[in-house]
Amino acid sequence: MSQCGLELPPVQRIRPNYLDVEGMPDIKSGVYAFWCKEAKRYIYIGQTSSSIKKRLKQHLNPKNTFNPKLKKRIKYFGQSLEIQFTQVEKGQLNEVEKHLIKVFKPLANRDHNPNYQ
Repeated sequence: MSQCGLELPPVQRIRPNYLDVEGMPDIKSGVYAFWCKEAKRYIYIGQTSSSIKKRLKQHLNPKNTFNPKLKKRIKYFGQSLEIQFTQVEKGQLNEVEKHLIKVFKPLANRDHNPNYQ
């Protein structure tokens, strides 16, 4: 995310598991991404105007049905994934997320949203 052409606070990285998510700082609004080290690309970029920690727990919950294709990709890539996240002011969330999706073209964003650009 740091090579996106936007001025963002430092990006933090964790593994995609409950223990690491639980130990992360409780950032109240921001953007997050699932990076696949194996494929060398982002598979999903999202944003939340509430707790990033809470949102990531929703994505990692096996009972989550919000984005089934992302859920399959998380399971498939497993430990090859890394979660990256950074704080973004609420008023800039949509602009930053849209820019990151346009630059990096993550697979699961396209799967989840047929209007993906």
